[in-house]
Amino acid sequence: MSALLLILSTPCISQSPDNAARTLKRTDAVSQFKLGQTLERRKLYPAAFDAYKKAADLGNSEAEFEVFKLYATGKVPVDVDAAGDYGQRAIKHRNLDAMVYIGTFDCAPDVIVEDDDKASMCTKEGISYLTAAANRGDMRAQDELARIYEGWNQDLADYQAKKKNKKPQTYPHDCATAMDWLHKAAARGDRYAIGEIGVNYATDKCLPIDLERGVGWLRLAEYSERKDPDYVANWANGQMIVLTGAARYAKINTPESIKEAERVARQELEQDRLAFKSQSDSQEPPE
Repeated sequence: MSALLLILSTPCISQSPDNAARTLKRTDAVSQFKLGQTLERRKLYPAAFDAYKKAADLGNSEAEFEVFKLYATGKVPVDVDAAGDYGQRAIKHRNLDAMVYIGTFDCAPDVIVEDDDKASMCTKEGISYLTAAANRGDMRAQDELARIYEGWNQDLADYQAKKKNKKPQTYPHDCATAMDWLHKAAARGDRYAIGEIGVNYATDKCLPIDLERGVGWLRLAEYSERKDPDYVANWANGQMIVLTGAARYAKINTPESIKEAERVARQELEQDRLAFKSQSDSQEPPE
């Protein structure tokens, strides 16, 4: 009622009855969504679900995702068909959280395939949702795609399946694609991506071994969280020792080599940022 009074009491805006109805509908959806958030924070999940559902049924994509999530996390009685419907509606409405959450779940390394005929590849839908979100700049999706294409998810899936004597999901492996997503996320300051580039240099996962560049990138990752040089040095040194072994790392762990490694890593990261900025500036604004 208050939304309708607001619309009717605004003489400077002339609206047709249809436009006024649409405005009221959007306002009601937002208010129901906010009510759902308040109730969820209070752990009143059934009431939150009802509010979210009202907003979702009015076309609010955030609420569509929240309805899906309450189903998926078991905070309301599970209804697989309804959960799938709301999740797909949120994705259709280009909700980034839904794309990332559902895409990540579809490609989770702890999903055990019960039917051998289906033990092929992490779902094409999961990859497509993550890619759509990553292309819109979502760093969570970029990180997840990097993990998939690097092979980390495959390693974990193989381990989980072996313990349960089941066939694991299989994942696409493409180092060039993995590093492309990591560099895009790193250019925007993503700590995980910056550190993961260092891990790749240290472990030969997707890049040739280069310990100096590895420690340089790892130090940059920790600088993004901490400004204490001593803490950063100790953290990066510990990571490199775990990844490469103390004796091997000691050969390059000198003040001069570390300083140079950090300089090179900063230079490479700045190149990533300039490339990202150039790419962003050249893209046409969305319609």
